[in-house]
Amino acid sequence: MRREPKRSVKRSKTFTGCWTCRSRGVKCGEEKPACVRCTKGSFNCEGYGVKLVWPDEYKNNLGVQRRLFTVQETSVPALSELQLDISLENLDAAVVVDQEQDGLFSVFRLPSGRFSVDRCHSPSEQGYMVSRSHPTKGSINHLEPLESIRPVDLPGPGEERELMHYWVGHLSDLLISVSLADNPCRTVWVPMALQSMAGKDTFLEHSALLHAIYALSAYNKSQCANSNFRHYYISAIRHHHLSLKYLRQATIQPGETQLEVALAAITALSLMGVFNGDFSSWRSHLKGGRGWLYSIGQGKWNQLQTSTIYQYFICAEAMGSAIPKADASTASKETPNCESVYLNDRTFDVTSMDHQTDYVLDQYFGITKPILEAIAHINHLSTSLRPPSKIELEGLELKIQLNRPDTALEMQETLDTENSIIMDHKMVFYHACYIHFKHNLLCTPSKDLQGIVRQSLVHLQNIENYEITHESCGIIWPIFVIACESDESESRHAFLRWFATKQRLGIRSVDSVLSVVREVWNRRDIARADSEASCFVSWERVMAEMGLDLFTF
Repeated sequence: MRREPKRSVKRSKTFTGCWTCRSRGVKCGEEKPACVRCTKGSFNCEGYGVKLVWPDEYKNNLGVQRRLFTVQETSVPALSELQLDISLENLDAAVVVDQEQDGLFSVFRLPSGRFSVDRCHSPSEQGYMVSRSHPTKGSINHLEPLESIRPVDLPGPGEERELMHYWVGHLSDLLISVSLADNPCRTVWVPMALQSMAGKDTFLEHSALLHAIYALSAYNKSQCANSNFRHYYISAIRHHHLSLKYLRQATIQPGETQLEVALAAITALSLMGVFNGDFSSWRSHLKGGRGWLYSIGQGKWNQLQTSTIYQYFICAEAMGSAIPKADASTASKETPNCESVYLNDRTFDVTSMDHQTDYVLDQYFGITKPILEAIAHINHLSTSLRPPSKIELEGLELKIQLNRPDTALEMQETLDTENSIIMDHKMVFYHACYIHFKHNLLCTPSKDLQGIVRQSLVHLQNIENYEITHESCGIIWPIFVIACESDESESRHAFLRWFATKQRLGIRSVDSVLSVVREVWNRRDIARADSEASCFVSWERVMAEMGLDLFTF
């Protein structure tokens, strides 16, 4: 007897079941909280709630169908014998990078040797030293080989867009003294960083700069009010590690290197402590960058864009060297980034800047070239083994006095707002430089510096009024220097008000700087209460005893 063909069972779609049954395409009993079908099948029942799906999250999640090839299709090879041989030869000749040698926390060249990857370090543990015996690109060697970390998840594109938008619209303005359309942190750094997304002709240093920008933005957002601290801080650490990894690979890879991009990445990495409060590695970055500059020479920085990046780094190095690291037990100062040949070095001296390119630090930070030269000279003399002569000190003081920016104050009423505020910053830098000279080289007591402090308050008030409507910060060093020597109640309240304003901007270094300033005030007040004699308090000694090594840039 002939059997009738089995009728196909009409299967109906389910639109009301749990999300697990829907994805499996089976009927759901709709039991709650978990359906019986999922429970018996040991499936995770995803429930019945509303599910939000972003438009671009599943854009490639299309239906997948099984494709069957015919006998004729499978009999024809996809590659000819010649093409197959060429492909195999290319695979054999491919250069494979030893990933275990790529330490995420090291920036410059590591010595040969393998190290384990089972331990996780913080960025503060990385360090490197400069070898002057061979002035080549590979002369920047890692001090101690550090173990690499476990691979980290790459941040998503949505988060990266948010961090870049935050940098362009907000954070880049905090890094200079006034809001300018040609802010180099925006007009120079960002285009170079975004080249890492161009695909071809991409260098590792572009990726290093891009992730450094992401890390700075994430660190700053983590400190702002009403933000998800954990989310942004973890994101900042990830980008920080990636930037270090790419920069190290860029400095050891053979072939051409985009020098200005690498220097911008080094500068950005040295600023991490300003926003995350970890000051353990900024000296290593500046020292490594300086050694790297020695290996390249000066002639590479004679274009406007490259000169701007070069001057930015020199300014950061000078501000860092202005407060040499001191030992709390002996109060002896270590030799800063400036070496004995600093003032006569054709590669790195401030006076060696190419005269064919414009000096731009005065319009971005309010620090004139003569004042920057004077600060670098003071840094050198304060750490030199040979005490400066009386003639040398008199000559340096005369240079500072002759370069007081007073000559342009008469024209200040005709200047626009930005140029007027820049003039105020120039005066603040001038007063800070003069106090820096008297404090470090002459050991002048603070009571004899109150006239300079009072003069700077006028310009500080103008800057505060400007920053009510313009979020900017600039360089903290001049405020720190003047504030430390402030003795009068009115001036101290003015500086406390300035620090409170900057604390709201999410700049972690402001908290540490303020703690040092308060400690200097406290020690000086206690000494005055015990004796009528004037008390000299060393900022470096106070910082060392507090266990701090601030980067006041």
